[in-house]
Amino acid sequence: MSEVTETEIRRLRRLVCETSENSPYTDEMLTEYIEQAEGVIYWAAAEICQEKAAAANALYDFSADGGTYHRGQLAAKWLKMADRYSALGGKRSGGTIELRKWPPEPKVRNVLAE
Repeated sequence: MSEVTETEIRRLRRLVCETSENSPYTDEMLTEYIEQAEGVIYWAAAEICQEKAAAANALYDFSADGGTYHRGQLAAKWLKMADRYSALGGKRSGGTIELRKWPPEPKVRNVLAE
């Protein structure tokens, strides 16, 4: 894989809404996400969105001072973005899986072959 460029890092920052100066995601961290995602920016963005959804999972809706705050919906929105970015990134190549029938069929003994 080629070197991660500054343009890719800036694009990833925009995709995951981390463009502020005090972002917890450093350039080095974002470079690692891109490298782990085999250079596919959308896969890296999906990973970060899943992290943000996990962090927002503890938030809840509340009312205070005459206003209603719907912070509990934030996790669902980040997961929706993660799904969207995963789809945009295309299929990942993965290992093989073995499918087994459950419950397994009983083995039948062939008495004619004996």
